[in-house]
Amino acid sequence: MNELLAGIRQRLEGDRVLWGIALVLTLASLVTVYSAISTLAYKADGNSAKFLFKQMGLLAGGWMVMFGVHRVHFKYFGRLANTLFVLAIAALILTYLFGADIN
Repeated sequence: MNELLAGIRQRLEGDRVLWGIALVLTLASLVTVYSAISTLAYKADGNSAKFLFKQMGLLAGGWMVMFGVHRVHFKYFGRLANTLFVLAIAALILTYLFGADIN
C-alpha cells in the first residue's frame, strides 16, 4: 500500500492543495448529481445508478485530461496562448452570427 501511495505522490507533483480541492469538488459533484437525478430517474426507468455512472465516467475523463495537462511543461501553453485566443474570439463571433436563438 505504501508503494502505491508513493507512486501516486511521485506522479502528482505540484500544488497538493489544488489537487485536494479538485478531489473535494469531484466528490461534491457526485453527491450533487446523485441527489438531483431522482426526477430524471423516475421519468426514465427508475434507475438512478445509470446517471451516477455517467457522471463518474465524465469525472474520470476529466481527471485524465487534468493529469495529462498537468504533465505538459507550462512554456508549451505560453506559445499556444495567442493562437488559442484568436481561435476563441473567432468561435465567439461565429456563435454570435450563426448560433441558434433560444427564448
